[in-house]
Amino acid sequence: MATPRPLTKREKHPEGFLPETNIDRRTCKRTVPMEILNLSFPRTGTMSLHTALTILGYPCYHSIAFFQNLPDTTMWNAAMDAKFFGTGPPFTLTEWDQLLGAYRAYRAVSADPPPSPSQKTS
Repeated sequence: MATPRPLTKREKHPEGFLPETNIDRRTCKRTVPMEILNLSFPRTGTMSLHTALTILGYPCYHSIAFFQNLPDTTMWNAAMDAKFFGTGPPFTLTEWDQLLGAYRAYRAVSADPPPSPSQKTS
């Protein structure tokens, strides 16, 4: 019996090799309701959950999206700067809907800045 060859990085992590979309989320709006929030620690099966939710018809925003749409990092940086450093306007429901509006599920790690309940739509 032959020894199986080791998997390549592309075979082991195909989600990291998806084509980049280059969407400017600041021009987007919410198109589907947010139905599932998975707020957990990293390395707890989050990619498996992301895959399962997507298969079940719940498009899920996962940190892997950073690699698929690099402009998202600009909005995440602005959200973190506003929340943790008080620079720039605070993120409101409008900005969160721009960033996450195409997703029915969101997978966050403990370091992600969740919107504050006190933030109102402008």
